[in-house]
Parts: sequence; structure tokens; C-alpha cells
Amino acid sequence: MAPDELTEALRATPFEPFMVRMADGSTYRIPEPNYVAYPMKGRTAAVIDERGVIHIVDIRLMTELIFDVATTS
Repeated sequence: MAPDELTEALRATPFEPFMVRMADGSTYRIPEPNYVAYPMKGRTAAVIDERGVIHIVDIRLMTELIFDVATTS
């Protein structure tokens, strides 16, 4: 995935919670924009999960943004 796709989702107004699916099938729920941090030209992002654990992930291994997360937790 291109970093600009992630940036667009995080800057949407109004913000809509979403999930990120990784190439290995793992998912991360993003309930607020501050759950993700990454440099604009960077390859990796810090994603905070619901337990407060920080995961360093490769943005290029993000395969999907899922916006209908009302029924997924």
C-alpha cells in the first residue's frame, strides 16, 4: 500500500474508524488517527493495538483498509 492511502484515511474529515489488514492476515483496528504514527517518507509505521502494545509494521505490507468496522472488534 502507498503511504498516501494511509494518510488520506487518517486525515479524513470526519474521521471514520477502520482496520488495517496486513499481508500475513493480521489486522489492526484504528479507532482514532493517533493510533498510527509514521514519517511521511518512511517505510514503517507504529500502530498501537487495543491493549496499548506498539507494533512496528511495514506500510508496504498493508494490503487493505476496511472501513465498515462497526461489527468487528
